[in-house]
Amino acid sequence: MNQDEFEKLMLMTDMSFTKLSERWGISRQTISKSCKGDRVPPIYADAIKSIAYEMQVEKLLFIMSQVSNR
Repeated sequence: MNQDEFEKLMLMTDMSFTKLSERWGISRQTISKSCKGDRVPPIYADAIKSIAYEMQVEKLLFIMSQVSNR
């Protein structure tokens, strides 16, 4: 994953470097510096993908609950 892909997932998940730093327990500067360039460290790439996955699951569960309540 490169910087552009990482930032796209950040936008999609409505995450900022500050929100990520609070969630991950590290400074936002560390995330910002580490996630620049052609190769985002796998730990950060996997973590942002996990957040995106969680959000998709939450949306799916919401839709399923709406359908089952009919």
